[in-house]
Amino acid sequence: MKKTTKIKNPDFLKAVGQSSVLRIDWKSWDTYPRSGEKIWVVVRLDKEVVPVTGTYFDEIIPASADGHFSETRWRQVKFDEFGVPDTFVGPDHRDKNAKRLVAWGTHRGIIRLAKLPERWHPKVP
Repeated sequence: MKKTTKIKNPDFLKAVGQSSVLRIDWKSWDTYPRSGEKIWVVVRLDKEVVPVTGTYFDEIIPASADGHFSETRWRQVKFDEFGVPDTFVGPDHRDKNAKRLVAWGTHRGIIRLAKLPERWHPKVP
């Protein structure tokens, strides 16, 4: 009998089209960031879904001179967290690594900061 466990942070599975408190506008992997851009990424791991930061790279490997290998496009997300392995996605969109990448987004500037209520200010002697 297969035992199912709940994953942590399941709400991030529906992050595309939404904004978080940090003002990160989440986008689908149907569109791509610029190569070399620092991004936030929602990654599905074995038993949890986590938002992490990383750098996106989009490289085209040229065809071999003898025509033996054709030109291919490789996408990579190099994560800042050491516990999350870097993800390479090949030219096939059904790549198993592509399924781990749920959404991506960029941090937007804060429009307005809220003031804390008086009761939260520390007492100054």
